[in-house]
Amino acid sequence: MSFPETLETSLTFLMLFVLLIVVIISFVVFGSKIFPSFVKFLKSKDPSDGSEQALLDELKALDEHLKAHGPYVNGEKICAVDLSLAPKLYHLDVALGHFKGWKIAESLTHVHNYMKESFEKTKPAKKYVIAGWEPKVNA
Repeated sequence: MSFPETLETSLTFLMLFVLLIVVIISFVVFGSKIFPSFVKFLKSKDPSDGSEQALLDELKALDEHLKAHGPYVNGEKICAVDLSLAPKLYHLDVALGHFKGWKIAESLTHVHNYMKESFEKTKPAKKYVIAGWEPKVNA
């Protein structure tokens, strides 16, 4: 291989590597606002503070992402983001259901399917989730 061919191969490899890093970072960042939105809504005493809508917006974004790329965040295979996000969605579902009588909209079908497929056999009992959130809600 001559110098220009080696340089071209190296640049191609570098560009692919950078693209891969960008994709990985975008998937890691994806869904990062769901949990803070959930906690804010859970703790909120003011129904007009926008916290419910902020959570709905994040869940809708997740639903659209899963529709386009699912069944998991990164496609066909579970990744680290799923391992972090699925338990948070379970906490969201249980805690908001218990403390606010709130459920994830049935129209978010990809989120519901994701929660079933990602987590069904490993989730903790609801009573433990509720007990864990109770001091924070009643603070």
